Amino acid sequence: MGGQLPTKPEASTYFGTSGGAIMSENSYLTVTNTTFTMEKAAEDSKYPEVAFAGGFIDVVGGGELNLYDSSLTGNGASWNAAWKYKSAKYGGAIAFENGASAKAHIKGTTLKNFMVDHTGGIISVGHRKRSDQGIWKHNGRSSDREFYPAERPCIYI
Repeated sequence: MGGQLPTKPEASTYFGTSGGAIMSENSYLTVTNTTFTMEKAAEDSKYPEVAFAGGFIDVVGGGELNLYDSSLTGNGASWNAAWKYKSAKYGGAIAFENGASAKAHIKGTTLKNFMVDHTGGIISVGHRKRSDQGIWKHNGRSSDREFYPAERPCIYI
C-alpha cells in the first residue's frame, strides 16, 4: 500500500512552496536567537529557493510573529541578478500572504542579501502580479523582451 519510501532524499534547489523553514497559519510564533542561512549544496549547483513566498517564513491568516535577535541571510544580492540569487517570488525572507492579519514584532534581527522575482525583497505583505510592477520593453521579437521593474521596496503593502 503506497509503495516503498525513498531511503535517501533527492537533491533539489527548491525546498518548499512557501516558507522555506516555517509556515505559520493562524498561530503565535516566536523565533529567538536563531540563524537562517541559504547555502548552495555544491559549487556547480543552483542557489536554493522556495517556489512562491517567504524564503524562510510564510505567514497566513491571523496570529502573531515575533522575531528577535536572529539573523536571516539570503543567497546574495546584485544589480539585475534576481534570476540567479532569488530566494522566493515574493518576500525574500518573510511573506505575509494576501489577507494576513497577523501582528509582527521584529527586533534586534539582521535580514540581508535577499532578492526576489516580484515584490518584497526582504519582506512582502500581500503580493501582485509581475505585470503590475513594471514595463516590458522589446525589439519586435518576443525573444528580445526585457522586464524593467518599478521600484522593488523592501516592504510591499
